[in-house]
Amino acid sequence: MMRFIKIKRIQNYVLVLILISFQLIAQNIENSNFKDDISIYRKDIILPYYKDGDFHGLKNEIEKLKDEAKNIHEIIYFTIWEIKVEYCLGNINKALKIKNDIGDPLFNSLLELTDSYKKYLLHEPTLENLFDCEKYDECLCKIGEFDPYLVNLDFLDYLVYDFSNIYLFFQKRTEQNFEIMNDNKTKFNDLYYPIEYQSTIRNNNNIVEAKLYIINNLSNKPNYNDYENNIEFEQYTSKYNRLNTLQQKNIPLELMYWDLHCEYVVVEILLFCIL
Repeated sequence: MMRFIKIKRIQNYVLVLILISFQLIAQNIENSNFKDDISIYRKDIILPYYKDGDFHGLKNEIEKLKDEAKNIHEIIYFTIWEIKVEYCLGNINKALKIKNDIGDPLFNSLLELTDSYKKYLLHEPTLENLFDCEKYDECLCKIGEFDPYLVNLDFLDYLVYDFSNIYLFFQKRTEQNFEIMNDNKTKFNDLYYPIEYQSTIRNNNNIVEAKLYIINNLSNKPNYNDYENNIEFEQYTSKYNRLNTLQQKNIPLELMYWDLHCEYVVVEILLFCIL
């Protein structure tokens, strides 16, 4: 009887070991497939669009790839590229939303997909973290052999140096003779009347819009080969596309701040380029 029990225990141990071995083999195969697939996506699809600076085309391809993703690993990888593409298109707020937003039922941000970098990708995708990561069998960056120079999102750490918010101030002038403006006895503010409530600025019941005319020093589309590294190329591409977006944009004039003594309208334009 005891002999039978011992044999049975040994059989159970062997069975457990076999199951564990199969799981490890399956995991290694899955990881190997992921690494190979990432290499194909990067070489055959992503890099041609990226080096050509065609981020509109790359956005379409990334959306298709993400819709057809085989697993959560691929979804995370393509989400990183979504962030990079939106940044390079000059859509800074959208890039930040895809990276950090939580609680939106329409999509999962990178922060949510990784459970704040506790699952799958075990750190923020910065150049330093991607190089220093030593969790070879756990972290997605090592399993998929991510290219640190290509996948990092370091540009988001430099937003304060590349972009800024600007504010436009508008005042309504009373109907007075222009000559009074040259009269040193008249206070400048006497020419204006206060705005007493928050509203959209209207003329004959039509919303008034401001049109920005910007001198774009980046008149030529950035060329990948003109820059020393990927981050520099991405920064200049983002500025170029952001300026083009602002030049084509009509901005409704709406009060941001007001009280009975307020004599101006403030319009905020988010993330204007610093050249």
